[in-house]
Amino acid sequence: MTVRSQIKRNTYAHKNPYDSKFPGLNIDPKLFNAMLREYGIRIRHEKSTPCPNLKGNIDSGHHRLNCTLCDNGFVNYDPYEYTAYFQSNTLERVIQAQGFFDPGTALLTVPTLLEDKNTYIYIHYFDRITLIDFEDRYTELVQKTKGEIDLLRYQALNVEYLATKNVRYEQGQDFEIDDNGNILWISSNRPGRNEVPEYGEIYSIAYVYRPVYRIVHLLHEGRFSQRKLKLPAVTPERFPQQCVIKKDFLLDRRDDVTDEKIEAPVLP
Repeated sequence: MTVRSQIKRNTYAHKNPYDSKFPGLNIDPKLFNAMLREYGIRIRHEKSTPCPNLKGNIDSGHHRLNCTLCDNGFVNYDPYEYTAYFQSNTLERVIQAQGFFDPGTALLTVPTLLEDKNTYIYIHYFDRITLIDFEDRYTELVQKTKGEIDLLRYQALNVEYLATKNVRYEQGQDFEIDDNGNILWISSNRPGRNEVPEYGEIYSIAYVYRPVYRIVHLLHEGRFSQRKLKLPAVTPERFPQQCVIKKDFLLDRRDDVTDEKIEAPVLP
């Protein structure tokens, strides 16, 4: 019969029974955070939660396609800015130590705390990440609405091209970009609308925007260590976290059963 030794849980000796010396190795989360601040880029991190605007009961999982409450099926909240380390953006599928990397993905390492040194950073799946100081080009098809404003998927900084199949329109002459980054028509020269059946004319648009990503995989969701103070105290310590992010427009919103487009209810 094997007799197991009695181990007292939740406490342990301060002295390391293996080796007490680590030449050249200093695991310090403060230095790690300082490195991220030195070499990282500014991002806007928005927490996300699933949108409740479903068709039927909660088990259906059928989200309304034309929902006006959310972005890509998620409600974004509590935005804040900090510096994170962005790396390994790829244009083709490759295999790395972290697994498969599809086109439009990158690695992001975020610090333990905001720069106020009091607020912990918690990342989660599908949180939205915006690169504040960088620009990229995005293209989409837009259908003319009844009003003066047409909504774009992202906030446009500058429009490079806007045209229907017959007419090209110019920024500053036919339209402007409003404060929310959408198209504001300022002249009568604009895409038309068909009366019966009623629909707006479709136009193509290419514009510059700040790149937007979503967190799709947590590589180091919980990175915990310890910091030794006076004997025999040991203090838990959080390390920076790392995740895989993917360009937001590569994650499509659709009804997985019928593809039926249903208008979202109008909020009061």
